[in-house]
Amino acid sequence: QPYGAFKADGHRCYLVGWASEYMFRCENKQGQEELLSHHLFLVGVICTFKVNVIIESASWSPLILAIPSVVNFFVIAFKQWALLNDRVKHWEWLCYQHRLHQDFVADENQKALEKQKSMHFPGVDWRSQLQERRMFIFRTSMALFIPVLLGIAMHIYDSLQPEERAARLEASAQCFNVTIAALDRSHKRR
Repeated sequence: QPYGAFKADGHRCYLVGWASEYMFRCENKQGQEELLSHHLFLVGVICTFKVNVIIESASWSPLILAIPSVVNFFVIAFKQWALLNDRVKHWEWLCYQHRLHQDFVADENQKALEKQKSMHFPGVDWRSQLQERRMFIFRTSMALFIPVLLGIAMHIYDSLQPEERAARLEASAQCFNVTIAALDRSHKRR
């Protein structure tokens, strides 16, 4: 990895380089491929809950609270897809460099390539294809599918108990009316 240092006007500066932009992105976001999957799942659960609240409350006002979660879900999916593409490009570059330096066992480049491989792709053999796209599709579909099933189960559970639902709607309406009345009184005092 190229590096350099210099001192100018009493300040020390360090320069660090990477072989490609994909290598930099993989180094910068190391370990986030699994973290983003978990985050995507949790945002999916929150979106499902908010959509269920919209359906159960028979009001469109909670939609304002659901919009950021839905947008966040797609932003996370885009970040995960971009990171996946960077990892694939980095793997292709590593394999190309490995083929170039394959004959030189004690070569410093070969050692650096092995270190990169062990750091970013520990369970992958040099001769195998990277299977991360399949895992991305599986994780994303599960992040969509499981919360939707959870939302359907919540909706079915609520529909099987109409008395409790009616009581909850009445209680939330009373709470809303009390809150509005309290706000009106405090506003009139000013």
